[in-house]
Amino acid sequence: MPYVSQLQDGHPSPMICLLFLDFAPNNPFGHHDQVLFRSFQVKRPTSAIMPSDIPADAAYIGGVWCEGVLYGIHIVLYGTLCKIFLNRSYIRGREVSSAILIAFSTCMFILSTAHVALAVNELLKGFVYQRDMDGGPPAFFRQNVFPERKAIYIINTLLGDSLLVWRVYVIWGRDWRICVPSVSLGYR
Repeated sequence: MPYVSQLQDGHPSPMICLLFLDFAPNNPFGHHDQVLFRSFQVKRPTSAIMPSDIPADAAYIGGVWCEGVLYGIHIVLYGTLCKIFLNRSYIRGREVSSAILIAFSTCMFILSTAHVALAVNELLKGFVYQRDMDGGPPAFFRQNVFPERKAIYIINTLLGDSLLVWRVYVIWGRDWRICVPSVSLGYR
């Protein structure tokens, strides 16, 4: 039995081959060793949605929606972090590390808030304030690259990466040699 069958246009069509164990009660060996072989032909989709087929305005709306959901999770996590790291019973003996973590987390939260605010502002510009430009909202979102948001994203990523390198440094007994691979990979 061939693993790939040919369609009318000559292109191979993938087949899914499944093995089923036969759990027959009359098996004289007491094992489940009878195997049934079945194959199912998978139809190729007639029209696949490619990333180039998604309009820029629809992609931007989806991206801002996902960013809003993740920002909501970030708000909850930041509030929990503040509650833990500002608790006197927790920070006793960990004053320096708690101060570093709360400072980095606050900076990252502020940058995330600015990123979401800029995203909503750009959404309003594209769909409300400049909707009558040539090409409409899709043209607005294709033509603009939004460098402010990219800069905030890069700074936030660098802060997060440097915080992780610092944590590795502390966990591995303040041995700087452990951090060298992480830092060198970060600059590649």
